[in-house]
Amino acid sequence: MKEQAPINFLIADGLNLPFKLGTFDIVICNDVIEHVPKPQQLAKEMYRSLRNGGFLYLSVPNGISPYSIIHDQHYDLFSLSLMPYRIGKYYLTKIRNINEEYDVYGPFNYWLLKRI
Repeated sequence: MKEQAPINFLIADGLNLPFKLGTFDIVICNDVIEHVPKPQQLAKEMYRSLRNGGFLYLSVPNGISPYSIIHDQHYDLFSLSLMPYRIGKYYLTKIRNINEEYDVYGPFNYWLLKRI
């Protein structure tokens, strides 16, 4: 039986990753980028930490699906997934009077992610 490599966990700032250039073969960013105020910087750091020919798995919630429009994935509010950050924050905190930190900087779509 082959010995398993140790797994190490590290909490770090995604906008300033503490890894050398080309450290990873694979980088996974699953439903995170919409919570980052500077998604371009996060993408830059993920790309920097990938080796040449490495693979980036990037996903975001589908904010335009009928289910997401009716039940937003983060707060379960109608149409929140379609709102830009400032309007969504106002809707959540002022109109719905929900006192939580609003950190959803979407909506993201394929073309926006491709540009980032």
